[in-house]
Amino acid sequence: MEVDGDHDVIAAAKQKLNLLGCLTKAIEAEWQRKEALLQQLQIQLNEEQREKESVWHRTRNIGADTVATLNELRAIEELDMLDSMLVEKNTQLRLQQQRHDMLLQQLANMEAVLDGVGSNEDFDLKKWASFCERMHRYIDATDRYCTRHTCHVVIHPVSVIHQSIRKMSRTARERDERLVIQLECLEKQIQHAKSLDSTLQSNEAKYRCKWEELRRGNRDRMRKIKNAGEVETMKLRESLQEVKKEHSHLLCRLKEEVVAPVEVDLLSPPPVLENAHEISASLHEPRGEGPEKSTDGNSEFIDNTLLRSVPILRRSHLTSRGWLTSASAATATSDRENDDDDTNDTVNDGVAVRVPDAPVHVAPFSQSAMGLSLHRAASPAPPGEMNSEVEELRCQVIAAERDVDRLQQRYETLREEAERTLLECVKKEKALEEKLCKSREAVSVLEKEKSGWQALHEQMSLLLS
Repeated sequence: MEVDGDHDVIAAAKQKLNLLGCLTKAIEAEWQRKEALLQQLQIQLNEEQREKESVWHRTRNIGADTVATLNELRAIEELDMLDSMLVEKNTQLRLQQQRHDMLLQQLANMEAVLDGVGSNEDFDLKKWASFCERMHRYIDATDRYCTRHTCHVVIHPVSVIHQSIRKMSRTARERDERLVIQLECLEKQIQHAKSLDSTLQSNEAKYRCKWEELRRGNRDRMRKIKNAGEVETMKLRESLQEVKKEHSHLLCRLKEEVVAPVEVDLLSPPPVLENAHEISASLHEPRGEGPEKSTDGNSEFIDNTLLRSVPILRRSHLTSRGWLTSASAATATSDRENDDDDTNDTVNDGVAVRVPDAPVHVAPFSQSAMGLSLHRAASPAPPGEMNSEVEELRCQVIAAERDVDRLQQRYETLREEAERTLLECVKKEKALEEKLCKSREAVSVLEKEKSGWQALHEQMSLLLS
């Protein structure tokens, strides 16, 4: 039963190794998925970079278009102002020409009247002289009136022109100020976009470096884990081969000792069998809690042989005459070996699972088992050699248990490292997602600026039309 327990421990160790291999494969698959996600993020960042460059080129072209439109608007405003000034001057000159024509017509009429009255008498000269003086006074008055009216007419349109010019200059100045403010805002936005571009480039370079470092570190770690797993499997295989050899050697020795036939007197059992119930009761007690050891070496040897022969001899049976044939013993031994081989095969194909050591239940002794154990006690085989072999087997089992514990600790450390790396990857992935959200927000801001530029361009085109 101890050998079966050793096989269970070895099977558990192999299953743990298989589970460790499955975990390493799962970690590799997870890392491949993370690498694919990082590649997708890289592609998205490249696309956003291209869009940002196209937006920057469009903003530069729109800035050049705005400068050209501003120059055209200034020229158009100057031309409109000059046209309005020319119109005002033409109206003033036209009014002055009309007034001069009217005065010349009046003078011509007065000359005609004076020419018609030139042949009057001297009496009428005084009258005509007074009339002429009066007319001269009228003319002077009209002249003064005309000169004053023309000055008023000339001054008033000039004030109107000055007011219109001031108004146009004020509107032009306000437009210039608004355009200057818009240009300052655009320059600030361009500087902000450049700063965002530089930060995005620096962050992209940092992320690339971190990604390469993580990739290299993960590759080295997986290589180390793989090498350690291979070394552990090789050591475990070697230990399994040694344990198997020792087990087969011990089975051969036990087979040689049990093959000889034994005649058991069922009717008159030997006096040693009188204490069979005490021996069977001692078998059910746990180790370290049984009765005290006797000082007699033979009784100690009998107890040891009884305790250690039960797992092997419980499969043998007596014939109708009380003989244990060599064929039956060989069959029991071969069954034992086949069972061991089956357990080994199932161990190699199993999955690593932590299995606690089950308590070994030993069946109570029967008459045949007691007779065979007494025969072994009476056999010439030295008990010290058997004890040494069993102790050596126990030492090997303890070493195998230590190896299993060491593998369990190694598995726990590897699992902790895998969990830690997964947490780090999750944190870095979250940071990358936050940076991606920030870059998307920057792209949305640039799109808003682009829409604003398009609206401004449409307004300019409407003003020009």
